[in-house]
Amino acid sequence: MKAVEVAQYESDTSDEEISEEQSVRNENKGVHRKKKTKFWIKEATFNNAGEAEASIKNEWSKHYTNYTEDGRRVYYRCRKVKRRGPQCSSSVSLLYHADSDKVTMYRTEADHDHNDNEVHGIANDVKQCIEELYNDGIKKPKLIIRALQSRQLKVPTYAQLNNYLGYYKRKKYGSHTISLGELDQWCQDNSNVHTKIKCVALMCRSR
Repeated sequence: MKAVEVAQYESDTSDEEISEEQSVRNENKGVHRKKKTKFWIKEATFNNAGEAEASIKNEWSKHYTNYTEDGRRVYYRCRKVKRRGPQCSSSVSLLYHADSDKVTMYRTEADHDHNDNEVHGIANDVKQCIEELYNDGIKKPKLIIRALQSRQLKVPTYAQLNNYLGYYKRKKYGSHTISLGELDQWCQDNSNVHTKIKCVALMCRSR
């Protein structure tokens, strides 16, 4: 594949990729900014934007956009590092050709160079796997942890997993709480003597 040398685009949204060097001899000279040069390898060309964007995996996050004579170019950063701070050397970009509907994907020659230990919380690929396991009926934390280990994914702590399962249940099923007003309305809608007795007992317990 052909490698293309591209000077790193500078904008307000990509300042973290610009190294700043203070002048020692003369403070009035201000800050010198160095452009980082990346070598991009053409990976694939798609017939339209939908196909190209669908090929972008969860490990990438949109970073910034550059407009050139060839077309609009969108750069994606590795989402395993924080947006503010040193970025991973590995990244991808999509070039939306100005003269056609085609979109070309480029990938940097450099590999990932971040430290996985710096990632806080549960990684997105692990979250997706947890949700898939839960939907397949594997809902106990111990079983989920074993499944993650067998797939060689980074296993979250027991507390992290429990917290995420609680969040996912609320997201999937909604809140299970019911107000006294809603309970009273339900009792009115089911107005037989036996049901009313049960409702009164429930309302007393809820107070």
